[in-house]
Amino acid sequence: MGFLILGWLSFIFVVTCTKNVTTLLEGKADFSFVPDPQWSGLFKVYPISDISIVEFFGHFMMFFILTTLLVALLKKITIACLLAFMYGVIIEVLQLYFGRGAELYDIIANLVGIVAVGLLIRVAKYSTKGDSVSTVKQKTS
Repeated sequence: MGFLILGWLSFIFVVTCTKNVTTLLEGKADFSFVPDPQWSGLFKVYPISDISIVEFFGHFMMFFILTTLLVALLKKITIACLLAFMYGVIIEVLQLYFGRGAELYDIIANLVGIVAVGLLIRVAKYSTKGDSVSTVKQKTS
């Protein structure tokens, strides 16, 4: 499980820090290191109408999967969610060093994916407990 998580962390790094995601999809990873990044671009905010649904969904899925893997490994929902969130923030800051922007909406998309896992697990646990309680009550009646 640890190697799977390391592989997924690496995948997220490559996808989010490569110069151009489109060329990455064509098979060419292009990284350009910027030793003196523009910190004014840190967590820039722009109109919500400019948010790419595809990019938002991509971030959501990457961090949904990461959080799921971390929960499976750690068996602790809260710790897994915190680690996934911290990695998302670190990746956004690192993007500045690779000529990309650190966008607040990416952090939000990551967070939505992370929270979705936490909620799904809690709902699944609650509904499982509810089923076993109702089954026991039916058997004793």
